[in-house]
Amino acid sequence: MVIQLKVHDPRGQQHIIEVCDRQEDMEKITVQQLKKKIAHILKMHDDFRMVFRTEPLEESHLLSQFKIKHMSTVHMLLMVTGGASWDEDAEEDRDTETLHCHIYTRCIS
Repeated sequence: MVIQLKVHDPRGQQHIIEVCDRQEDMEKITVQQLKKKIAHILKMHDDFRMVFRTEPLEESHLLSQFKIKHMSTVHMLLMVTGGASWDEDAEEDRDTETLHCHIYTRCIS
């Protein structure tokens, strides 16, 4: 049986990605290997992050460590760095962590 995952890209489009042919193979696949496969299939760079449920996926971990299985849904997140400007005196409480948290919440909802 072919093992597939649902992948939601940053534009909100859903893709079905064939990951491997057998469950035994699925247990050996790392997040980094999945990222490279997704990037190749969607013809994009692999400078994105992925989330399963609400948990960020670390590249060195196996998919099986996150209990990802056939037809699980994984979300892709683009990392936004720098470029923001605001009056630091007026809004001292804003920081990049808040910005990333907001983007993260919008992408997985």
